[in-house]
Amino acid sequence: MDRRQFSLASVAALLGAAAPTIAVAQAAERAVDANRVFAHLQDYLGLPTAQRTHFQLAYKVRAASGATPPIWLASRGARRALNLDHDGSVLNLPSAAELQSNAQVIVGGPARMSSTLALMPLLTLGATIPAADAVAALSQANAAVGRFAGPMGMFAPH
Repeated sequence: MDRRQFSLASVAALLGAAAPTIAVAQAAERAVDANRVFAHLQDYLGLPTAQRTHFQLAYKVRAASGATPPIWLASRGARRALNLDHDGSVLNLPSAAELQSNAQVIVGGPARMSSTLALMPLLTLGATIPAADAVAALSQANAAVGRFAGPMGMFAPH
């Protein structure tokens, strides 16, 4: 497995099960609440920085069929494009201020889209991965899942 693709998917299973589907009619554009698309991002950004130094949240957006249409974030009267990489990962996530201001994700395109959440470790790439860094990433991610999921966190893999 390529270390760049290493993810904490098993830890995110509980959170990813609730990944929202953005229902978009055939209209040219449709607005969806950003907190629905970026589930738990506000919780993550609310964690003290010291509790999220070894992992980050990643969101993938894709169309049910066809190419992914352009996507924007509208907040406080301004609109900015959400950039996606080759696999649909959002490169410029909304800030805490944007999420608190009832930001909207504007989708211009096909009928159905989905957003998927994954917890990604922040590890130094090299010939080997230091075990202490991997353990720290798993520990921080497990603690965060416990906080986000509440009592349901005990069912998440550890």
